Amino acid sequence: MTKDVSIDVEQFKERIESVTASLVFPTLGGFKGKCPAHEDSGQSLKLSEDEDGKYNISCDAGCSIASIYKSLGFPYKEREKFVEVPQPKKAIESELRVVGLQEFLSMEIPKKEMVLSPFLTTQGIVLIYARRGVGKTHLSLGIAYAVACGGTFLKWEAPAPKRVLFLDGEMTPSDMHERLQRISLASDYPAPSDDYFRLITPGLQENSLPNLSMVEGREKINNLMDTFDVIVIDNLSSLFRSSCENEADSWQVIQDWFLELRRNGKSIVFVHHAGKSGQQRGTSKREDVADTVICLKNPEGHRSKEGACFEVHFEKTRHFAGKDAQSFTAKIIEADDGLWYWEVSSSEVEKEIELVVEGIKANLTIEQISKKTGFTKSQIETRKKKAKHLGLIN
Repeated sequence: MTKDVSIDVEQFKERIESVTASLVFPTLGGFKGKCPAHEDSGQSLKLSEDEDGKYNISCDAGCSIASIYKSLGFPYKEREKFVEVPQPKKAIESELRVVGLQEFLSMEIPKKEMVLSPFLTTQGIVLIYARRGVGKTHLSLGIAYAVACGGTFLKWEAPAPKRVLFLDGEMTPSDMHERLQRISLASDYPAPSDDYFRLITPGLQENSLPNLSMVEGREKINNLMDTFDVIVIDNLSSLFRSSCENEADSWQVIQDWFLELRRNGKSIVFVHHAGKSGQQRGTSKREDVADTVICLKNPEGHRSKEGACFEVHFEKTRHFAGKDAQSFTAKIIEADDGLWYWEVSSSEVEKEIELVVEGIKANLTIEQISKKTGFTKSQIETRKKKAKHLGLIN
């Protein structure tokens, strides 16, 4: 590692991007990018500011500061401003706490509690994704409202009220007002107090919402989080304004922040867009940190003029299975009084799985199940695998 005493950070970043033909990415307290001194397939070059306001520069591959500056084309006299600073061994060790098995087992670690049963727990992280216009915000607002008032939404129940911060990146105040008013009027539970449901939405700000890809943007949210148990982020694209959505390294900054919030006892629900393939857009690493991944899809043949109607599919379930993890369909029904109510039913896929399960439990052969249901052998095997995953059969 090397330390600079008078570095022009912006000039350094611009030169790295120019020489390596790649972007640098913000990190907590600095940035990282490709090292120009070797064939870097990752993001080996790191720059961070220390407590004295000076900058530490290092390359994971061990490149010297002289070779880095030479590759960037800076004059030799500039390189002389850097002095090799060895990383103190004790400082590294002190950052990590190592515990023995017996010590760990004897610890009184708080058990997770349900925030919204069965999929959202204390310190839980949930990813919701779908294509545009399917109903992501309908779902995220419904979840936030139910958690804040200790109520129910669709097939889910909040055992007790939790303090929720809803961070909206797209909607106009009028659209947000209408949706929350409809939710409140149709709810069987009293509207949560301002202490339990608070909202940040772009149309009420004097300036743009903070860019959560930047340290300064995340700090503005961190300063608010002491008074909240749950943060709902709708959505990544509008609030984490990075130009490299497909880069796994750009996600790492967000993941580190989510894990920091989790360590502080917070639960996180974040919303993202699906790409043309129907899968969540960008790097698949977003799913790694999530305890639950929910995908919303319009039923086959659905038209947008028919209103909000979507299938809820659990694609990752870390701590629940069986019927709790089965897909279902949710549809908004506008009643005569003008209020919105949700109609919940089994999805077509789940109905097909149930037919196969019934046949298996009745000891029917594959041929008999096929004759009874009209499914091909391949379709039956696919639904058997899904039923096993859900814990419906052994």
